[in-house]
Amino acid sequence: MKVAGLLSGGINSVYSLGRAIAHGHQPLCVASLYGGHSSSLLFRNIDRTLLSAIASSIELPHVSRKVLGMSLCKDLIYKKTENDEVEDLYELLLELKYKYPQVKGIVSGLILSDYKRLRIEDACSRLGLVSICPLWRANKRGLLKKMVEEGYQGLVTRVYDWNDIKEYDGKSTGELWNFLESHKEIEKDINYGLKKTYETFALDAPIMKKKIEIKKISIGDSSIQQFIVKHKQTNKAEILKDDEPTTFPQFFQRGKSFYTGEISAESLNTTPENLDDEIFTVLKGLKEMLHAHNFSMQDIFYVNVYMKDMRDFERFNSVYAMFFNFPNPPARIFCEYATQKQNLKIAVKGYKGPKICTWVRSITPWSVANIGPYSQAFDVKGILHMAGVIPLVPTTMEMSHDQVSTALRNSEAIAGENGFKLTNSDLCLVYYSDYKPMINPELNPFYIKPTKIPKNSDIEFEFHLRDTGTMLENSEVTIEGEGYHARIQKRESTVKLYLIWYAQIENDTNPLNLIQKLKKDIEDYVKKIKRTDKVEDLEKYVNDVRVYSPDAEKYKQDWFLNVPAVFIDTETRGIVISVQDFNN
Repeated sequence: MKVAGLLSGGINSVYSLGRAIAHGHQPLCVASLYGGHSSSLLFRNIDRTLLSAIASSIELPHVSRKVLGMSLCKDLIYKKTENDEVEDLYELLLELKYKYPQVKGIVSGLILSDYKRLRIEDACSRLGLVSICPLWRANKRGLLKKMVEEGYQGLVTRVYDWNDIKEYDGKSTGELWNFLESHKEIEKDINYGLKKTYETFALDAPIMKKKIEIKKISIGDSSIQQFIVKHKQTNKAEILKDDEPTTFPQFFQRGKSFYTGEISAESLNTTPENLDDEIFTVLKGLKEMLHAHNFSMQDIFYVNVYMKDMRDFERFNSVYAMFFNFPNPPARIFCEYATQKQNLKIAVKGYKGPKICTWVRSITPWSVANIGPYSQAFDVKGILHMAGVIPLVPTTMEMSHDQVSTALRNSEAIAGENGFKLTNSDLCLVYYSDYKPMINPELNPFYIKPTKIPKNSDIEFEFHLRDTGTMLENSEVTIEGEGYHARIQKRESTVKLYLIWYAQIENDTNPLNLIQKLKKDIEDYVKKIKRTDKVEDLEKYVNDVRVYSPDAEKYKQDWFLNVPAVFIDTETRGIVISVQDFNN
């Protein structure tokens, strides 16, 4: 069986992997959790660099994750509990499964603890993995003897409630064995159950191509301060290339609301193993970024998905559903942009507060059912954010021959269910894959041409509707200067800071000049509006910038880098800008 070794850092976990290999299993990687809470009943509080040193010495890829949860469910039989450390183990194994889908079993060094075994089995079973415990119920004294005799060497790093061996804290497991061998009167304590115990750190083993030498340990707790890794054949020290830490793209918080620019494997500074791993990496990065800012996936109400290949739609949905497997998942728009560099990028909007969700999965005459793990719409503070709507006939979920009318009827049904009208459109984006349709100008449409739309539809609508309490004035202006020419459809409030602009670009040989002109004109608008706060920086009010261009990368400059912006490669040439005072 192809397996992964679950490294704790201790000599038992390395020896168990060696036994699994002897039993005919093939390890593809190792995995570990680090930084566990001091009160953890499951994981050690160990530094990631130490675990990486063992992985490097075994010469296997290393998948690691920081422990974020605590031991919350302390019953012997574990029940899935949010923010419990077992869920960190589940997330670690889930990531491992996407990186190395051939892995079918997880090898751990468990010996006696039913508490730990049942938790590892729980996480494995949820993912269709087998828990493998080569050392289970082994005689402790005999096991330590075998490890020493077979060349498994470790450092005793901590002794718990066992005064007879307390002085061996900071010494080798070989020295500990010699002591126990010469003091057989304490043999009864070697199969001590769970109270009298000690921790080790693996230094050398037959399955390790390199060995670890300790240069400095902390007096009192024997924690490792300095170490080196040496090749066994050459005795040359190796400079460990630790995994590049995940970096997060900019996160924009406006009170209880938050927005992101584009999130991709590139923006997270990661190199995925395959497409499924890339999808997982992006969504995992999103989840961790939200956690770092005290938000959760349940706070998201809208996701924009930009995919390079529509043929990966189902693969995306299968991974996506793992992260949004709760009632009322976010509304979503999904399109293919075949010329973009990344296989996938996303952007999200969220709000930590009351939201009204429309989530209908049944086939009904009312409107189109969802074709993925998302909701039809979210009403957030009087704005209805509707998922992308395509022209499927609601009763059959088959593509309509009258695509524009059917898509609009589906949209009207969703809007009406929530007390909104399509004519009160803040944002109406019309995605078309072939011929540009003609849409009622009262809907304030802006046209975008992706390369494909889900279900091979010719059209998809993205509506964001406002209630009747906010009146917007419409106007159209042309701006031009050195290296740019654009026509802007403006929708603006005259009583509070609230605008949506569509800039249709005719010429952008000098995109910087265009970007700076847009900023100046928006700043002039902002100055006219009475605001509830004293923030003078325009960028603090921007909640959405979408740049559409055959060469969207050239717009990644100036103030566009400091706002929630997405740069989309398409033959459409235009910019969508949304600005709002978040205190209103």
